[in-house]
Amino acid sequence: MTASNPQAAHLTVRRSEAPTTSLEILRRLARFATRVVDAPIAHVVVSVEGREVTASAGLEELAARRDVHCFVERLTRLSTGARRPSVEDLECDVSAAGIPLVTSTGAVVGALGIADTRPREWTPQELELLEELAAMVATEVELRETAAAVTRLVAESEERRDALEAVVEASPLAILTVNREGNVETWNRAAERIFGWTAEEVIGRPSPAVPDELAVECGVVREQALRAETVNGMETLRRRKDGAVLNVSLSTAALHDADGEIVGVLAILDDITDRIGAQEALRASEARKSAILESSLDCVITIDHTGTILEWNPAAERTFGYRRSDALRKTVADLIVPRSLRASHALGLARYLVTGESNVLGRRFETTAMRSDGSEFSVELALTRVDISGPPVFTAFARDLTERRQAEEALRRSEEQRRQAQKLEAIGRVAGSIAHDFNNLIIAIRGYAELLAVNAKGQAQRDAAEIVTAADRATALVRQLLAFSRGERLEPSVFDLNDVVRNIEPLLRQLAGEAVEVVTTLDPALQPLTADASKLEQVIVNLVVNARDAMPNGGRVTIETRAVDLREPDPVLPALTGNLAQLTVSDNGVGMDAEAKARAFEPFFTTKASRGGTGLGLATVYGIVTQSGGRITVDSEPGTGTQFAIHLPSRRRGQREPAPPRLTPRQHEVLGLLAQGLSTKAIAARLVCAETTVRNHVNAVMVALGAHSRLEAVLKAQNLGLV
Repeated sequence: MTASNPQAAHLTVRRSEAPTTSLEILRRLARFATRVVDAPIAHVVVSVEGREVTASAGLEELAARRDVHCFVERLTRLSTGARRPSVEDLECDVSAAGIPLVTSTGAVVGALGIADTRPREWTPQELELLEELAAMVATEVELRETAAAVTRLVAESEERRDALEAVVEASPLAILTVNREGNVETWNRAAERIFGWTAEEVIGRPSPAVPDELAVECGVVREQALRAETVNGMETLRRRKDGAVLNVSLSTAALHDADGEIVGVLAILDDITDRIGAQEALRASEARKSAILESSLDCVITIDHTGTILEWNPAAERTFGYRRSDALRKTVADLIVPRSLRASHALGLARYLVTGESNVLGRRFETTAMRSDGSEFSVELALTRVDISGPPVFTAFARDLTERRQAEEALRRSEEQRRQAQKLEAIGRVAGSIAHDFNNLIIAIRGYAELLAVNAKGQAQRDAAEIVTAADRATALVRQLLAFSRGERLEPSVFDLNDVVRNIEPLLRQLAGEAVEVVTTLDPALQPLTADASKLEQVIVNLVVNARDAMPNGGRVTIETRAVDLREPDPVLPALTGNLAQLTVSDNGVGMDAEAKARAFEPFFTTKASRGGTGLGLATVYGIVTQSGGRITVDSEPGTGTQFAIHLPSRRRGQREPAPPRLTPRQHEVLGLLAQGLSTKAIAARLVCAETTVRNHVNAVMVALGAHSRLEAVLKAQNLGLV
């Protein structure tokens, strides 16, 4: 807070006024001091024209205490003797500070003091404002003393005129007199020094120091003085001979002749350009500091040596949840330091105050802070000491690390999922290659077993049948491996995922058993999918069975669908944007640890080995989902259950069906074989030893001709599997 109208603080004492008027002015000054520095008590002692006048504001708060004697006595002592104009601690039991009122000549004309019954450390800004107020009062008293002396000397006899001239010439203030017409009659040395014109250049004509735009104002002030109306400390502008503009404080009084008639005007001007500049610089500096504090994204908190909060910026309000008015004058430990750290905080502060040593001062470090609701969070903290005199003051710059931690965690999960996907991709390629080769061997084994069964009898025939059964089981495993490696052919169609869940819900309840509750939550806004509906049924069945096995004592399985509109790529789903269908299957079973979760989709990895698990269920789910253009994620903790989330690209309602794929030259070649009259059995026999690409082409051709079911029937009749 700064004094926006310094004239309000000026002390005005006229010779014709009664002492009560001077007393009232001092009381107003005391009240003004309490508002300027935000102190409840102020006391002023001033020597006005040879008599001591005192006044106070709020002194009754000390009346019942012995502190009032200490405060008044030491302030009175401060008002005597030669001292420099600086704030001093009055060393009373209450918080008290005082400053002597010193004129430009070094004379002490009084003292100004402030006090607070509460323990308090005066801030540098408050003390600076107190010094400015004291300087203004001392200047005003000096102006009044000079004006009174000049007026007395002018009215006295010729014998004292020399003394008057000596006073005027020795004054550091510009003193001039003008007659009733406004022409300068006297112009002292200080006026020459301040404005640049000599007395010879000025006397006998209007003052050249008055700017043209202020000529009317100057005339009004002169007319007031000629009516015996004084002006005290009016801030205005004057110009120098070199054209420079000066800020001045102007005081005027009427000049009387020996008969008491008003014959002119006495003007006293003080060059306050430097003071105004300093005040503006201070205001600008405070405005910049305030703007920095207001706009800073980091929390800026200033505390004194007791830990009491002196500053609390808007970022601190947002981060910690306390308004500035609620945080000021509270201790930082009570507000934002967690209970577990308060002892070490107090110990570190005490050690620094005693030894000047600190492990945290002047560096950045991470720690834990507490919000107004009691929640704790990580912050990056930088703590510095403010370079001012007196007890130490510290400023902390705190940055909330919550978002950074969340981003780091999201990046870590994304990187972990990317590595997992790459690993599963590599495993899938190997598994697919092995599955195709292994399937060819199984076909041969099964064929030879059937030939043995034709000619064998008794035990040999039964052994051959066991070989065929084992080959069928191996074929089923191969198909699961192919599903994981995305090598199994899908038959996409447009369907509603909600319908798929409803259709198999009775089957899911049977598979889950009586001890497990199956709950479905289906989003009616879900868009249609283009995928293999039967394969998605297999995905849901596998996940429900997996959830059932994770709840040996019963529990709940929740199947939920939801429409998702992903505008921006998600770290968890980097390849998916737009309209998505989300399918989640969650349970409240035993959950998985970090190692099991990381390997959940690997082929042959199982936590149910003792119960006959093959480790291909989730691997098959992963293969079907990724081959369908989707992504699957798992979230699980031991004892909290598991949730599998599947995201698949959905179609907007009314969107056209994709055009059927065009046949490649190799597929046309297969059509030629059919045109030659070859049977589907012969074509299947040729495909057994053919490369994988040819088999895929034949499947596409069979689908295009509608002959796939006929070919599959023939192969089943011959006990062969279509890969």
